[in-house]
Amino acid sequence: MRSRNIHPDLILFNGRVHTMDRHNTVVGAVAVRNGRIIALGKDDDVTELAGPETELLDLRGRVVIPGLFDGHLHLLERGIDLTWIRLHECDSVAEMVSLVRERVAKAKPGEWIKRAKLSLGRGWNDERFVEQRIPTRA
Repeated sequence: MRSRNIHPDLILFNGRVHTMDRHNTVVGAVAVRNGRIIALGKDDDVTELAGPETELLDLRGRVVIPGLFDGHLHLLERGIDLTWIRLHECDSVAEMVSLVRERVAKAKPGEWIKRAKLSLGRGWNDERFVEQRIPTRA
């Protein structure tokens, strides 16, 4: 009977690995097998899991963070975008008006209702609208 290889494929050690858990834990090493993290912790504890086929990568103090997968994103702009009225989800001009009314109802007197760049609405797809027209001030 053949035994299964239970050793990690890769161990990153001597680094600062940000786990992104709710305690913002930072550890020195991470072990990976079949594309999945199987261990996090101190260098000695994690490197002792290595087998003869395990690749060991000395990070020399470098930082590791979880991968962020996005084909294209301007992070600051996306953050700002989340504070605006989400027009891209609308299926009608009437729905857009309703979202603006909701935002106005929550605003303090004199407070600006945040819109996209240059005070223009942004993000809608007028081809989705049941009214078959672009929104206007009227």
